[in-house]
Amino acid sequence: MIRAGRLRHSIIIQKPTETISASGSVSSSWATHATVRCSINWFQGTEILTSEQFAGQINARVRMRYVAAVTVKMRVLFGSRTFNIHSIQNDDEVNRYMTLT
Repeated sequence: MIRAGRLRHSIIIQKPTETISASGSVSSSWATHATVRCSINWFQGTEILTSEQFAGQINARVRMRYVAAVTVKMRVLFGSRTFNIHSIQNDDEVNRYMTLT
């Protein structure tokens, strides 16, 4: 059970969408799937050397009330940061709470 006071962060879950213009070209964009309150726990951070540049990577665990139809193809916006969803856990399989990593 999550106490309401622990859900102190607000996030936006976005899903990918494709639109076809009148000329037939396809463009990809992101649409809001849900805006929810959650708790965020940071559990790992690393730096990766890619193309002679350092890139930081932070892993987070987002716990929130259950939202239907969330997939790993979606992403999470938290303030100015964007996080990819790597896994989704339906806590206790009762559709009350879920955890995204």
